[in-house]
Amino acid sequence: MSRLHQINCCNYSESCTRDILLSLQTGDAILLIEEGVLRAQRQDPVLTKAHELHIPVYLLAEDAAVFGITQNTNGFTAIEQLDEGSNKDKSKAQPYQLINAAQWVTITEKYDHIAW
Repeated sequence: MSRLHQINCCNYSESCTRDILLSLQTGDAILLIEEGVLRAQRQDPVLTKAHELHIPVYLLAEDAAVFGITQNTNGFTAIEQLDEGSNKDKSKAQPYQLINAAQWVTITEKYDHIAW
């Protein structure tokens, strides 16, 4: 069965990041919760690999809102810059789907669960 990788930290040790990268497979999904949602605001090796493998990435909406990550009209997140002076090209941001707590429960029924 495919796995749901639940990531709740913005930064992990190099060895933990390596383990996550090695464990990702096509058919898996990633859920960013708590401060893990901050990974969506930077170039992150785990999310880059997820993109390469066509792995969906979900953000828990309640946690994303705390860090200024909002939903646009297409149903995907628009990564908002906390620093107004940032010149980051938002057009290159990867889409992530915001989900609520009920949707989180629904996706956990579809996957084996791994918490990092």
